[in-house]
Amino acid sequence: MTAPEAWRDPQKARHCRPRPLTDAPPVIPDSKVGQLDTLLHDSGILPLIETELEGRPGPDGLPVRTVLVGLLLALHYGRGANLADAFRILADHLRPAARSWLGVPDLTGADTHARLAFSRRVYRAFDRLTTALDPHRCERRRRLPAAEAAAIAASWEDDDPEHVRRRALLQEISDRLILVTVQLAHQRGLFTG
Repeated sequence: MTAPEAWRDPQKARHCRPRPLTDAPPVIPDSKVGQLDTLLHDSGILPLIETELEGRPGPDGLPVRTVLVGLLLALHYGRGANLADAFRILADHLRPAARSWLGVPDLTGADTHARLAFSRRVYRAFDRLTTALDPHRCERRRRLPAAEAAAIAASWEDDDPEHVRRRALLQEISDRLILVTVQLAHQRGLFTG
């Protein structure tokens, strides 16, 4: 058995070596941010959400659109849909143009307090959204006793007009998100049937 050509030539072998990791976070292309932002706009869910959030007390804070784009980017880059990953992407992985589109401050070289303040803005924006849309708002990061869980499950199935309206709105939002992705797939010829 002979050695591969690259092993015989030290110059070629150097190019085959893995590159060392750097401390700099990877940067997401502006085109991907724009693509996912356009997906949200084309779905038509942003006006539905903004209508629901109108007149709510408290400061407007970070736009919900920014948090949703962050969550979509977190999903796209394989981390999962959680707010911690969305915050990291928004804070560390965007180029200046994408930051300006989404209204994200430049946190390079920022102290811990500035980063913490921005992470709280991300969490508060998502909290505003879930408070407005959830038929029975509760703490979902802990295990619920059976009686509390039963009350929450009942609120998703009862006939209260406000609960029915919120469930219908959530269904409309999810349908539109799915529909826009199916339409894009048809446009690109990914579906033949």
